[in-house]
Amino acid sequence: MLYQVIKEELKCSFDVDNTLLMDTSSDKHGGPDDTVTLDYYGQPRIRYRHQRHIELLKSHKKRGYFITVRSHNGYAWAEEAVKALGLEAYVDRIETKDQFTVDDKDNCGIPVIFVEDI
Repeated sequence: MLYQVIKEELKCSFDVDNTLLMDTSSDKHGGPDDTVTLDYYGQPRIRYRHQRHIELLKSHKKRGYFITVRSHNGYAWAEEAVKALGLEAYVDRIETKDQFTVDDKDNCGIPVIFVEDI
């Protein structure tokens, strides 16, 4: 077989940068105690946890969602983030984001949610 079939009906994806982790210049964090240090391909990076999005990920997993964490910075960065945030038990798949998607709908018909927008 040359392809993988994901047989999950409830699926949810979370981005890493500016979603689960915020740049230190962001005001969307809880303070210095909420930082994690990650290895960005050999360079240390300090980021703030976005606690509301982390809790959203956990609550979706508890409700039965298949959780994917992905990043344009690559699967290794996404995996580093999952481990630094202690989310291994909540995440089903880690991957690099698609470079593009071909679909007949803008945004593929999938709503993009940022908690502060709600």
